[in-house]
Amino acid sequence: MTLRVAATSSDNQSVGYYRVRGPLKALVDQGEVVEVQMPQLKIHCKDLGTRGGVIARSPLAAKVIGVDAPDADVLVLQRPTNWAIADSIPFFQRAGVAVVVDLDDDLERTADKHAQRTVYSPQHNPLENWHHLKCACGLADLVVVSTDALRRYAPLGR
Repeated sequence: MTLRVAATSSDNQSVGYYRVRGPLKALVDQGEVVEVQMPQLKIHCKDLGTRGGVIARSPLAAKVIGVDAPDADVLVLQRPTNWAIADSIPFFQRAGVAVVVDLDDDLERTADKHAQRTVYSPQHNPLENWHHLKCACGLADLVVVSTDALRRYAPLGR
């Protein structure tokens, strides 16, 4: 069986290549994957107005109302920490696209003094954080992790 795969990566260099782009290229070379797309996700949100002083386009002031699903069988999301990406997963699935989350860092357990700790902390960043990542993992059809310790992000063992 050959698949059409759409994928997003956290960057266009090291981790994005090693975890997403490189493996997909290998699958194409082996004939397992027919087509690979690296689309810009198109997620449609409804502005709910400002709530409690929070600006629009945050999870408190907007909600996902639809997506433009890629022409693919599978969508791979590398480290989906953005609230809108997490909330869009059911829309991709309803469009017939299976969703795979790829995860290689335990962002919730990053050391307090690490520079990335506040970047992905819900208290410091309500738009992109480990809470949204955990939600995305719970909604995904499959969660791929790099270590056994990260299996806790795949609550249903998938």
